[in-house]
Amino acid sequence: YRFTITNKGQLAHEFMVVPPGHQGHVMGVLHIGANGLPPGGAMTQDIVFPAAGTYEMDCHLPGHYEAGMKLLVEVA
Repeated sequence: YRFTITNKGQLAHEFMVVPPGHQGHVMGVLHIGANGLPPGGAMTQDIVFPAAGTYEMDCHLPGHYEAGMKLLVEVA
């Protein structure tokens, strides 16, 4: 799968794809430096999923995940 991520917000964000509840097992991460994807920034990331199933896309910059920046997706 190819993801094109554009940060249309006013804060930096990161993009992670992980199995739900496995924050340490990162399959794909978009980062620019230590501050994530800056406002107005865009990047493309290819991810090969190891198996069909449920995965979580999220942002783990301080406070972002807790504010709801997560989405479960099903991969067929």
